[in-house]
Amino acid sequence: MKTNRRSFIKHSSAALMGSLLWQNEEASAVTLDSLKNNADEDDEAFWKNVRKHFPLANDFAYLNNGTMGPSPYYVIEAVKKGMMDGDQFGNYGGWENLHAKLAAFVGADEKEIALTHNVTDGINIACWGLPLKKGDEVILTTHEHVGNAFPWLNRQRLHGIVIRTFTPAPTAAETLERIAALINKKTRALAIPHIPCTQGQILPAKEICKLGRDKGLFIFIDGAHGPGMLPLNLKEMDCDMYASCCHKWMLGPKGTGFLYVKKIFSKHYKLIL
Repeated sequence: MKTNRRSFIKHSSAALMGSLLWQNEEASAVTLDSLKNNADEDDEAFWKNVRKHFPLANDFAYLNNGTMGPSPYYVIEAVKKGMMDGDQFGNYGGWENLHAKLAAFVGADEKEIALTHNVTDGINIACWGLPLKKGDEVILTTHEHVGNAFPWLNRQRLHGIVIRTFTPAPTAAETLERIAALINKKTRALAIPHIPCTQGQILPAKEICKLGRDKGLFIFIDGAHGPGMLPLNLKEMDCDMYASCCHKWMLGPKGTGFLYVKKIFSKHYKLIL
């Protein structure tokens, strides 16, 4: 599936958390429909129109989606409204329909989606739920975010697992070769970032999952930067778990995330939840 930022906005309002309710007065003339309808206008006019959806300072160039993506007015006002409704009327909930929307957005079944606060929540569930014993080996990269490094390092310290690392190569084929060279009889899991936060390289996640599947390994993907940046189909990717959040490229409320858990794991493992 080919996509770019413009077609993504045009065809996927889910990226802006499609259930959002209303917008800031300043952005009232700039609707989601106007973005979709004007997706073919020239670049300068189109991106000026996009920018009006966000409370960004006019003299500020925001380039960091690696930590927090700026939320548009739709999201900000929906969060404010939800907080106010809770304080005024004691309303509780609001997430009941989100599993299905997230599942559709990332190519999963509704029952395979769990809501979390962030990517690190999901990583910890995956790491600490896997029944590893002393001497079992887990393969990571040398470009891990601290959120996908510390849980495994803690298990190394507490449980004696062995962490082996590789540096992503310039090409997908070379990267796969480096992973394959580390796999041996003691290897139990791959814990690989979809897109490392250090350099933004898109790793061949589907091919990595196939390699791990062929070797009978548990496959976890740190998907902090996938949803909202790339079209995803987690069933086709065929990982066991994929952790992500909604406040980076999806531009959703801060402190929201999800964990994909495949219905059927590798025959060698049973996740303890």
